[in-house]
Amino acid sequence: MSMVEEHRSPILCIMKLLAPLILVGSGVLFLVFAYYCWEELPNRMAGHFDGSGTPTGRMPKSEFMIGMGITAMSIPLFLTIFLYLMRFLPPKLLHSPHPEYWQKPENFKRACEILLRSSFWFSACFVFWAAGLLGLITA
Repeated sequence: MSMVEEHRSPILCIMKLLAPLILVGSGVLFLVFAYYCWEELPNRMAGHFDGSGTPTGRMPKSEFMIGMGITAMSIPLFLTIFLYLMRFLPPKLLHSPHPEYWQKPENFKRACEILLRSSFWFSACFVFWAAGLLGLITA
């Protein structure tokens, strides 16, 4: 039995299938939440603060929401694309604990799959964090 087969369990298989769905769902929920927060935001928002916390710059709420949306979507997208493309790089570029194991060609593919799946979960959490930040701003 190979190392990959030993670690297959029904829960891991379900989590592997759910990860991309949860990432897409978190993006959709962020957009819906941002739509409902729109009315709660003032027309001009503080966009820059000095060292004592006093607002020194203002921006329209449309610019703020565009910036929040770009941040909430582009960072997870960049991370996921980068970790997907990692499978096309030489295995010696993977720096991890026990590199002699993970850099072997037969284990490198699995390492890339684990990192990609982890990026889905991290990205979903990041999008939920951005929604939470937006919720704090409108509270």
